[in-house]
Amino acid sequence: MRVLSFFLLALLVNSACQRQAFDEKQTIHCRVDFSDQLFPWDGFGVNYVQSAQWRGYDSASREDYGGFSQLNEQQREEILELIFGEDGLKPSLLKLFLDPYHEGFELSDNDDDDPYHITEEAFDHESTTHWMRYFAQEGLRMTREQGRDLDMITTLYGPPAWMTKQKFVRGRDLDPKYKKELGEYMIAWVKFLVEKEQLPVKYLSLYNEGEMDNRWDEAGLTSGHEGHDHNLYWPKEQICDFMTFMPEMLEKHGLGHIGLTPGEAMSWETFGRMGIPQALSNDPEALENMALLTSHSFMGREASGVAMLRDIYKNRHGKYLKTWTTSFSFINMYIDFLYNMHHEIYQVKTNGIIMWAPVQVKDMWIGGEPNAGCAIWVDGDKYEVRSGYHFLKSFSRMGMAGMQVAKTYSSDKDILVTAFSQGDSDAPNAFNVLNVYEEEDKRVFIQVDDAEGKTFQVYRTSMEEDYQEMEEVQVKNGGFYYTAPQKSSTTFFEKQVVS
Repeated sequence: MRVLSFFLLALLVNSACQRQAFDEKQTIHCRVDFSDQLFPWDGFGVNYVQSAQWRGYDSASREDYGGFSQLNEQQREEILELIFGEDGLKPSLLKLFLDPYHEGFELSDNDDDDPYHITEEAFDHESTTHWMRYFAQEGLRMTREQGRDLDMITTLYGPPAWMTKQKFVRGRDLDPKYKKELGEYMIAWVKFLVEKEQLPVKYLSLYNEGEMDNRWDEAGLTSGHEGHDHNLYWPKEQICDFMTFMPEMLEKHGLGHIGLTPGEAMSWETFGRMGIPQALSNDPEALENMALLTSHSFMGREASGVAMLRDIYKNRHGKYLKTWTTSFSFINMYIDFLYNMHHEIYQVKTNGIIMWAPVQVKDMWIGGEPNAGCAIWVDGDKYEVRSGYHFLKSFSRMGMAGMQVAKTYSSDKDILVTAFSQGDSDAPNAFNVLNVYEEEDKRVFIQVDDAEGKTFQVYRTSMEEDYQEMEEVQVKNGGFYYTAPQKSSTTFFEKQVVS
């Protein structure tokens, strides 16, 4: 009987050991090293898009793509709280667009013939930008009340019709004789934002997806392409030319502190494919005048041109060239855009990511919105917080300005770890675990270097959870086990000890 009992006990122990070995074999191993800081992080960002596609001249039909004009004051304040509030997205970056409607439609609307002199009353910076400026002003106020700040960039959508060869809103080609008038157009807007609106604009970007020369017909008009936003075609020679003369114009207008970026391609891939990195690297003055490298990230992540420019810039000027991704798509508003965001950070090595139109009017984009995902949908006189908001929150709240991107590792390509170390910020060390698997929960062992005994607060977003607070975890024996639900984003914040 004793022999049988011993045999059964041995069988159970052996079975348990086999099961433990099997479980351990299925465990995915991840690692976070906050001390291995890869590059600086400027934060996540948002924008408010107001006049994006409007082609008309009737002031009654002016566009408000962000939808604040359809909501009441209480609803607007609620949305601002969701984005900039203490419990909101807490962005560090903000982008403002410059549409083509600030200096009239005819040559006679030109303020004067001297691009070094701005006749302020000739510009209307307010009519098509009211809600965008409201968003920026209120967001800045709320952010500063929390002891933080916003870095702002403004981007030219397109010039007034009279500056183009086509004399048409969204005409393809800039008339060369008005190139400095276009420089003045951009500078007048920046001057207005900085001096009158008191907004902390840090960078001026030359164009929006201007490398995409296939968006016009042979005559350079918009026929058949009404779905595109305001653009101007920017060949690489024009980009280098503006990068050469614009800094001197900014200086003459008292804006020498504004950094210049060579525009925002549709993606890092098209930025490289159109030969822009090579053109900039072959123009020493244009390269030297570059304060920031910017691009959107739609359709493709190939970024060899970025690495090349960074290396050349470092060799010539002894400085690190920062990069911002200035329009990032929510895609389907679930886990996929965070998957892309992880790769944007660790492959492109971008220093900041600004989302495209987090607040959108439902079904407003002409031809159908190609990037229909968003954080908040405005539908008539009501709004809806969408899943994209909660998934974005799991990233935006952990990556604050002044932090450093930290090194991570995962033994599984569909379990991704993104980490930010505290750096010069007041924010805690934080990391995120994405489970991209469609139908499988995954058991993960997360090794956190030099964090023995430290506690992490946990927040999870999944198909069923909206940035929900979970039970805290503690690092023991170098790490801890965690089960990541299918298609989930879990963020871990190091709990700060209050002395």
